[in-house]
Amino acid sequence: MGRSKLPPAPCSEEGCDQPKRSLGLCWKHYMRLHTHGTTYKPTTQEIFWSRVEKTETCWLWRGNQSVDGYPRFKFEGRPQNAHRLAYTWLIGPIPAGLQIDHLCRVKICVNPAHLEPVTSGENTHRIPGHPAVLNAAKTHCPRGHEYDLLNTYFANGRRFCRACRAIQQREKRARRRASRSS
Repeated sequence: MGRSKLPPAPCSEEGCDQPKRSLGLCWKHYMRLHTHGTTYKPTTQEIFWSRVEKTETCWLWRGNQSVDGYPRFKFEGRPQNAHRLAYTWLIGPIPAGLQIDHLCRVKICVNPAHLEPVTSGENTHRIPGHPAVLNAAKTHCPRGHEYDLLNTYFANGRRFCRACRAIQQREKRARRRASRSS
């Protein structure tokens, strides 16, 4: 006498006719429960905001980060900067050619109140300790000569003092003469 095979019972989720596997759920609903803690499929933005920890000041990203420490989130099939997504969703589109600057200086902050669209040059000049910022703030060379139109020249993206260059050239010629005469 063989046992008659009954069809498997359906998933316990309303409207789902897939066969149940574990915990009375089909495979799809079981995996959602395991991954998200609920059988309900969260939206992309719900998943995004579940990875944000709001403190008194910053909204800290607790998801993936890029190699250089910026928050990353997979959106529309590719990894994107999470702070740019937060700004776009809550403020509006980022104007073409602009970058998002963290006014709070916290790379993982996605609080749109701490984000501002700026040019690349402005973003660089706002970085504390960046050579471009430090050099721009200096008005005199290390030997005390003023950086002005007549005394300054630029090479390889750097600023140099003409007076110091002249001194270096004189010292170099003097060393050559001394080595020839010895």
